[in-house]
Amino acid sequence: MIDYVRGGMHMAMEEVFVITSDIVHSKDIPDLKEGIESRIAKVNAMHAGSLKTPFTSLRGDEIQAIVPRKHYAELFRILRNLRRFMQDYTLRIGVGYGMVDQLPKDTEETSWNYNGPPFYRAREAVETLEERKKSSVHLRTCFKMFDQAIFNDILNTTYFFVEKTTEKWKPEMWTIVDYLEAGHTHEKIASILNEKTGAQKTRTGYTMKINRSGWYWVHETEENFIRLIKEMLI
Repeated sequence: MIDYVRGGMHMAMEEVFVITSDIVHSKDIPDLKEGIESRIAKVNAMHAGSLKTPFTSLRGDEIQAIVPRKHYAELFRILRNLRRFMQDYTLRIGVGYGMVDQLPKDTEETSWNYNGPPFYRAREAVETLEERKKSSVHLRTCFKMFDQAIFNDILNTTYFFVEKTTEKWKPEMWTIVDYLEAGHTHEKIASILNEKTGAQKTRTGYTMKINRSGWYWVHETEENFIRLIKEMLI
């Protein structure tokens, strides 16, 4: 948090990450508003402690949330779960970083009432995806967080392969990842899921599924992204 004076008034500024997303071909989707709200409610519930403002929609096809600087380590998990619960829709996601003013007292706390560089960068990132849609590398998420373009470019092209990996995951694999991130061993996960489903799969069977899913590569790559953000922005 940074304090400063503008126009004789004491103001406070905060560094944040802004996640802005557009839904592609939204006009062709029936019951879009209800579908969005039910899905982003799951993301908001899962990450309630890491969001400055929850995901909300505007004009039916735009989704946005703010992640405080202090929760930078959760950024990629939030993005991953946004894709997870919104997988029925095609999303263009832009992520920006920078300073925002604190809202005046009694102003509703939603991302749409804030303004500043991270919002411009996130929107520019979404527009970049629109411009690149005929590119041979069809990015779906674009980061414009760093002042040095090379770091954004490296992150964008590497994250493309993270999303190509996770888009293949079935519901069971997403559930397994939840347990892995909660610290459970493969043996414990096998026990939990066998009890829930009545299956008799071995621990080895779950280990093979986890290894084949690419989870450990995704996890290590995200950890490297977090290290980059910590080194360059935090």
